[in-house]
Amino acid sequence: PAATWAPQGSYAYTRYHTSTLEPHLTAVGTSDGSLLLYDITDHKKSVPFFGLSRRHQGPITGIAFSPTNPKLLASASSDGTLKFFDKTSGNTIDQLASLNTGITALTMHSDGVCCAVGTETGEIILYDLRQSIPLASMNVQGSVASLQFAPPPKNNNKGTPSSTSPA
Repeated sequence: PAATWAPQGSYAYTRYHTSTLEPHLTAVGTSDGSLLLYDITDHKKSVPFFGLSRRHQGPITGIAFSPTNPKLLASASSDGTLKFFDKTSGNTIDQLASLNTGITALTMHSDGVCCAVGTETGEIILYDLRQSIPLASMNVQGSVASLQFAPPPKNNNKGTPSSTSPA
């Protein structure tokens, strides 16, 4: 997107996430349900270069760039929705969740295929982005404040798992 986007009205920033594929891009969620994209290498500009205005009915509570698809941006909201956008066009690609409770956390797996959301009622739901139904869910005590997948194992480039043995 070439044009600078100017947000309308008053709002507060609620979440942010920086892309691992394009580290100069940061997405910011707002209290009015909008998503703003910033080029953080351009220190002269304090306005987003692209915005997705009021894509949710509630505040943004989670943002994640896909770790494998440079166009895919996910967002979650207190309105109970999990949505996916093409960050270059602004088009909505999919909506995987429309829950009866607010989503409070969002994370994407390094494989770019799975994501998980947490809710204010303590449910954690795992999704496969290729399907429209949850893969699994579990309940925890209280609202889910944050989620993160474990990092993928490091390849030791020897073709076999590393081991230690006494000398």
